[in-house]
Amino acid sequence: MDTEKVLLETYRKWSDETLIRAMSTFTRDGGVARKPYLQALRERGLECEKPVSTLLGKG
Repeated sequence: MDTEKVLLETYRKWSDETLIRAMSTFTRDGGVARKPYLQALRERGLECEKPVSTLLGKG
C-alpha cells in the first residue's frame, strides 16, 4: 500500500472537526500528505476555500 492510500485511510477516520483544525498544516503546497487530505475533505463536502471559523459554525 502506498503512502497516499495509507494517509487517505487515516484521514477518513478523523472527525470533521479534526480535519478542519488541521487544514492550515495540510493545505500548503507540496508534500505527500496534501493530496489525500484534500480528497478526504472533498468526500465529506468540506471545502478548503471557506474560512475555518465558518466550517466550525463560529463564523
